[in-house]
Amino acid sequence: MELVLFAHIRRYLQHTSEIFKTRIKQMPEVAEVAREAALAQMRMIDGFIAGRRFIARRALHGRRHHGDGRARARAVVGLTADSGLANLTRWYGEVSARPSARA
Repeated sequence: MELVLFAHIRRYLQHTSEIFKTRIKQMPEVAEVAREAALAQMRMIDGFIAGRRFIARRALHGRRHHGDGRARARAVVGLTADSGLANLTRWYGEVSARPSARA
């Protein structure tokens, strides 16, 4: 799950970020497909963790953080998660509150 989500976010970033503007031919249509795929992956994860407390190790926590619309990530990536992802939001909050997530 983590690798698929991260691949979509990476592709979106490559086709929208100023950082990559001189490195690759950016295509808005590719960015939009990657954005929709990342959001679909987040919705799939949200459904998967309904009724579950844990999903994976901290790695997914880090990936979710970069694509979830937090202020810094939003400024860099510009990708926000659907506000209706209650399970993923709950899970992220629980994992973020753990001491190991602050390292």
